[in-house]
Amino acid sequence: VRIRSAVGGKDEEGLLSECGRGECAALESYREALELRLPESLYVLVRRQCLEVEMARDRLKVLEELD
Repeated sequence: VRIRSAVGGKDEEGLLSECGRGECAALESYREALELRLPESLYVLVRRQCLEVEMARDRLKVLEELD
């Protein structure tokens, strides 16, 4: 309920769309970070998190298609 009010009372499809936009923005930031010269341990951490965000975005796409 709080999430719905935070995105302007949108319906379920609107919520999924907003979440998808957020995941895409996060992915862009992760990909930019991965282009930097990071220490190996930090690179591995950022890469793993990037993959997790990609999986979350893919799950959101599936949910959007079900609607």
